[in-house]
Amino acid sequence: MTVYTDIANSALTKLGVAEISASSDTNAQGTAVAEQYNKLRDDLIRSHPWNFATGRAQLSRDTSLTPNSEFDNTFILPDDFMRMLQVWDNDGGWGTIDYRIEILSSTTGEYLVSSAADIYIKYIRQIEDLSLAPVMFQETMAYMLARELAPALRTSRSLHELMDQRFKESMRRARSIDAIEDGRDEFPVASWVGDRG
Repeated sequence: MTVYTDIANSALTKLGVAEISASSDTNAQGTAVAEQYNKLRDDLIRSHPWNFATGRAQLSRDTSLTPNSEFDNTFILPDDFMRMLQVWDNDGGWGTIDYRIEILSSTTGEYLVSSAADIYIKYIRQIEDLSLAPVMFQETMAYMLARELAPALRTSRSLHELMDQRFKESMRRARSIDAIEDGRDEFPVASWVGDRG
């Protein structure tokens, strides 16, 4: 069994319907799970700066592309980029800069454009393997999946509403635990601090 089938079967059990044996199942449950799983996983990851899905990177400049805006430089986003959290022009993580995420042409993906010479980012990564996620996240994903599967599997309206309520409760709990486990970001010490008499 994989995490995919574990989460899928947790959702199906919550709905009181038969489980699947593999991600390749083509029965009604397997088909319904396959239609929803990846988009719900990505939506849930993107919705909050989960510790397990947060990454940092220094971006490389792409000199072959010219920004379509008032900025001077184009930077390549990481392959697993989902959503931006913070952007700096230094590795100390302080200050703010002007930037924009743009699609520069119909044949390119998203790029970061800025007039800064160097770019460092904190971002939400796409995580396809949810075995990397904490159990509380996996349980929240199961409730979210159950909520979305309920109409497709023709369960009762009251069960759909119950799954929606349980999803919201699980989401609050998962976010709270994630916030507790998050280390505090240290504020950088500015040069003027040492100069005070």
